[in-house]
Amino acid sequence: MSGSVCGSWFSSKTRLFLSVLITAVFSMMVFVGCDDGNPSGKGPGGGDSNLVGYWLDNIESSDNFKAIIHFEASGKFSLVEFQKVNDFWIEGGYEIPIWRTNGNRIILTHPVYGDEEIKYTLSGNTLTVTFYDDDYEYTSILTRTDFSSFKSSLGTIRATDPDLYLAPGVCDLAWELSTDRSKEIDFDGGWFYDGEYYTSDWPWSNFNNRMWYTIGSRVFLIGVKENCVGDNWDNCTYTMGESTELDYKVTVTGSTRTLTLRLVEEGGSLGEPAVWLPTDLCDDRYSQTLSKKSKEKSKSPFKALNRSVVK
Repeated sequence: MSGSVCGSWFSSKTRLFLSVLITAVFSMMVFVGCDDGNPSGKGPGGGDSNLVGYWLDNIESSDNFKAIIHFEASGKFSLVEFQKVNDFWIEGGYEIPIWRTNGNRIILTHPVYGDEEIKYTLSGNTLTVTFYDDDYEYTSILTRTDFSSFKSSLGTIRATDPDLYLAPGVCDLAWELSTDRSKEIDFDGGWFYDGEYYTSDWPWSNFNNRMWYTIGSRVFLIGVKENCVGDNWDNCTYTMGESTELDYKVTVTGSTRTLTLRLVEEGGSLGEPAVWLPTDLCDDRYSQTLSKKSKEKSKSPFKALNRSVVK
């Protein structure tokens, strides 16, 4: 993944992200245990170098969902999630620009919401993290993994172009229509919201969530049926229903960034271009509803891990 700030991913506008740890957001070496004293190794930004690498969440991962966190030696922290839809996987992600450690604590620094602290221990290739959500304590257990081999084991993976949801200096990227700033589209790292601008003809009976992915210069908006057993997301499967295909182009000229979308009509012809301008959902100019949504999905990366807690 690329980008220098937080984005978010499978929050789907109704879901906080995984739980503070693995999916905690936004390679290998020998590990040693940590205690309340100084960590054995310091990486760039003051991080325990033993954490550098990819870690698979063993508790939240299932046959239909996988979550991996990545501690980069550069000091960046990212979460990568894979959601299975039909017979393929959609890959999305989220990033925090700075991670470091202090004793037995991992500290993630968000540009808007400040620091998030998570207790951790290392034993061989096993990372255990403990975090709090609404005064409840949760623990996730992660295993060091080879990212390339892991992805190869999944089969068909559809990417989500980070240029649509990550931009330098932007906490939570969304797009406003240049001719009507009240119209907004938000590619949320795997889920999307468009105010029914492109999806107004989708029958609600065919879907209860919206995802997206990219292939080449095309972005595919898909409606999916979420089928869960009880309240535990580990028991959910997703099937694709409605679909809308758009041709897209992100243009960067100096500090100016624009997104041009054109509907791919029946027969393959392209509709009229719509130009969208970037906006930051972390900005105080936006409504409390948007600010609340942004905080819920961005403040506590490790909360993404415990998907059964927040719905």
